[in-house]
Amino acid sequence: MTVAATLDTSDPGSGLTVVLRLTNTSATSVGVLDPAFANPPPDGPWTVETYRVAQLLSYGFLRITVTDREGERVEPSPVETWATHVLRAPLVLAPGEHLDVPIPLGAFYELSPGASYRLAIAYGEGEPRVTAEADVVVPASGG
Repeated sequence: MTVAATLDTSDPGSGLTVVLRLTNTSATSVGVLDPAFANPPPDGPWTVETYRVAQLLSYGFLRITVTDREGERVEPSPVETWATHVLRAPLVLAPGEHLDVPIPLGAFYELSPGASYRLAIAYGEGEPRVTAEADVVVPASGG
């Protein structure tokens, strides 16, 4: 299975969002961790995407590393969640199918408008995990 990370800035009000696309490039079906195993409480302050990413991070199913232009690691801001971890059955991707996992970086990292960052993502349960890396530029404010 191959993974590619693409940048989605279509909604600047939500902050920088990266979409992790998991694509099955094999000739047989494969199972992948279902990222929809957690939903925020109806009156909670989180978006569904932010809550799901926070859950994936808290249980070790998602690892995100952000470094600035100088190679210094950007530390994440905590997003507290509450839930009992219950995994769904793996999602089965047929050959050529894909799953998009939106990752709202702006909810987890204080990133400077107009700045460039290096992003490394690891996703999945157990080892080996699927990984992707990308250079991202935060959109400038007001533009």
